[in-house]
Amino acid sequence: MVFSASRRHPSRRVLAVSAAWLAAVALASLGYASPGAPSPARADFLLSPQAAKRLVPPQLHPLLGQLEAPAAKAVARKRTTLGKALALERLVHTAVLPTGATCWGYATVMAALGRELGLPVRVTFGGTGVSNYDTHSTVSVWLPRYQNWGVVDPTFGGTFTRGSEPRPLSAIDLRDSLVSGWWEDVRWRSSAPDSRKPSTYYVNPVFLFRYVGVYADVAGSPTPLVLPDSLSLADDGYVASPAAIARTPADHAFPAHPPTSASAWAGLSTPQFSLPPAYAPTEVWHGRTALPATISVPGGSIVVWSSARGVNVGQYKTTPVGAGSLSPVFVSHGKVRLTGHGRATVRVYAARRFASSLES
Repeated sequence: MVFSASRRHPSRRVLAVSAAWLAAVALASLGYASPGAPSPARADFLLSPQAAKRLVPPQLHPLLGQLEAPAAKAVARKRTTLGKALALERLVHTAVLPTGATCWGYATVMAALGRELGLPVRVTFGGTGVSNYDTHSTVSVWLPRYQNWGVVDPTFGGTFTRGSEPRPLSAIDLRDSLVSGWWEDVRWRSSAPDSRKPSTYYVNPVFLFRYVGVYADVAGSPTPLVLPDSLSLADDGYVASPAAIARTPADHAFPAHPPTSASAWAGLSTPQFSLPPAYAPTEVWHGRTALPATISVPGGSIVVWSSARGVNVGQYKTTPVGAGSLSPVFVSHGKVRLTGHGRATVRVYAARRFASSLES
């Protein structure tokens, strides 16, 4: 999850699609069929335990086995669905994941454990559309009391709410906060003493829900299910309306429509909005250096860009993006170690500042 000026999938930028197709999908998203519309598939939010386990990275399977017994005990002590989900989230959040494990690892481990224990949980993902790294994977749980899904985040260790309201916000709620301009009202509620506050991350996590998708069971396989304008999130997903993703109960199936082509995701009457100005990073240093190297940088969370491929920034492997490589790195003591060979141009960006009210 690192800033880049480039799009994640330039080849999938929105292309012109026929008015007939758009009308068909628009009607389908409201629950109506239309002549010539793509045939819908039945989607079910509850993956089988076996399917949920297949989403877990292979290197985390041993951890999954180690957590099964303590997860069962932690969940059994709680009475409500939310209480059970929070107990499971705390267990996964505090587990010792292998070095370099990402939010995808946290989310899939929690979802697999939850489905094994019969909890109505699903993997939820989002992104800004700014770059390949401005994405996030988390877990949502169906809350019968509110007839809505709520994000229970095992990476950060907590939930999001609106002001003092007790209901955990869903991914669609977080997206709506950006669309409607109330994102500064979002609050973070830690669920464990050692919860990682969002400010330790280099970007306001609320911004990571500009686009939203979830994993659902479609034709027996875990499949991305995305909003019509979530172009940057999936190649092989199905389209579903915001209302379907937000309020379809965990024990219901509903129709999801495939796009007519990989590029035919956007074009519906969906809200248009931009990320808040505070999202823009500030370059604090750049230069050319021989590798390996240690660079002194401002303390706090930063983003490091390297022109060379195959460079490690701290414990993170860089991934090619455009002409160079990008890597997230969390620096608390003002130094970052780059390993690799040859010489590289390096750029360092300061953490993006956001409303401190998120954690108040």
